[in-house]
Amino acid sequence: MNSVHKNYVLFTPFKTMCFVPDHYSVVLDNAEDLAEQGNNVDLVYCDGKAIQNCIYNCYGDKKVCKACVSYQHYFHRHITHKDKINVIPISKFQKPEMVDFESFVKSLKYETIDDVKEITHKGAHIGLAAVSSYLTLSRNLDPLIDGEFKDFMNRYLFMSARTTDLVEEVINQLHPDSVSCFNGRLICNRPIVDLCINKGMPFQTYEVGYNEENRINKKIFNNSLPHDPDVNTIMINELWESEGKSKEERIATAKRFFEKRRKAIVSGDKVAYTKNQSIGLLPEDWDDSKINISIFNSSEDEFASLGEKFAKLSLFPSQLTGIKYIFEKFKDNEEIHFYLRVHPNLTNVKYKYHKSLYELDKYKNVTIIPADSKISTYTLVDSSDKVIVFGSSVGFEAAYANKPVILLGCTMYRDLGICYVAHTTDELDKYILDKDLKPLDNLGALKFAYYIVNSEFPMPKYFADHKKTTKKIFGKKFILTRSVISNSKTLSPYISYFYQIIGKYLWSKSKCGYPTKERE
Repeated sequence: MNSVHKNYVLFTPFKTMCFVPDHYSVVLDNAEDLAEQGNNVDLVYCDGKAIQNCIYNCYGDKKVCKACVSYQHYFHRHITHKDKINVIPISKFQKPEMVDFESFVKSLKYETIDDVKEITHKGAHIGLAAVSSYLTLSRNLDPLIDGEFKDFMNRYLFMSARTTDLVEEVINQLHPDSVSCFNGRLICNRPIVDLCINKGMPFQTYEVGYNEENRINKKIFNNSLPHDPDVNTIMINELWESEGKSKEERIATAKRFFEKRRKAIVSGDKVAYTKNQSIGLLPEDWDDSKINISIFNSSEDEFASLGEKFAKLSLFPSQLTGIKYIFEKFKDNEEIHFYLRVHPNLTNVKYKYHKSLYELDKYKNVTIIPADSKISTYTLVDSSDKVIVFGSSVGFEAAYANKPVILLGCTMYRDLGICYVAHTTDELDKYILDKDLKPLDNLGALKFAYYIVNSEFPMPKYFADHKKTTKKIFGKKFILTRSVISNSKTLSPYISYFYQIIGKYLWSKSKCGYPTKERE
């Protein structure tokens, strides 16, 4: 119990709830936690009046908006600590002088996606947020900046600018001791984080994780984004040294993580990417007499959407650039053979950053393994002399398997002492050519695995059971999230499913698409 009670403002995610009810639920669960400790909580939500469009409902379909607000109200009715939690629509803070669409759009000038990233409003990085949100939906790294794209992106940027104005007014009026939101990366919440930083206001961001049983738990980040590698490194080490579990228990949990991953059992992730691969299968041209170096790329769109710190800590501006550098630099080295294992998550991606990888098979000492290949990632790791990654989880799994790992990008395990971090191309060349390059201590791999699936992060008590189910209704398939605690006597998963089905159906009938054309 806190000895000094505080006033908190929690912003719910301003995005169509039928797609992310678990994100909304985590915020509500934390509101209940804070109220239970005796604090006062102002829960600020989007009622569709001050913000008419969002990440999923870019063109502001009113039916989708109404379904989203109705779903939120259903959750609000089941708040337990009603005396401590004050639910407030964000439209209450709207003022006539706030940014309007017409004048805002006239001020926008951009010709490239990099130009968009530079756009700010009152110190908030709305351009970065807009690009990150667009990449999350489209996976298109290099869109054609035509009229269709600008119409879409202008709405994203305006939504983020309007959010900035509204959040600023919320903070000015409510004078909270601390502010909280989910994630902090996208158009609906990056302004919240940036305003707090600029005002020196304490804040928290929330994320969801998955424990060993693949049930949702809550990660809370103080005064940082959830994707900050430095903050995550501190949390990884603190968790490993905490008194919650014995070292033996932690090691056992971490080892089970690696065992499950190798058996293609979902562990700490939404998908088992290796489930269609065949253990023991290697490329036909595998030659044990060579120095075999495997390169595992990440999904470039996910890599790019994580923000500016990831870009600054990467050796190359893109993974394709880095891979081309390696292949060109060592094209005449007959002792080395490179195997590029294209990430399975790119299987259905048709954009150049994926398709261009297959054009690199022109080098005689290079083998490209397609995204949908049955060749085993783990057999490849075990058989390789070295492993090169840009940030893929295969990097710390290879380190655990006692392989020398060379890291060229930014990732949460970057500073755990398990990989050789190449800060320059000279360092990269040296690591590739070093025939005596030894595996580093793999303790950091155990720490990171435990961090991913640990049981010490809090489980939700009121909301946010992440269990997924698939329902087929009138021939249409719906992927639904439970988003209520499984033993709840008041919150019905079926009512939650109903709102999700209605919202997704209305969304499918609306103008809800995003630009997909790629620049030539």
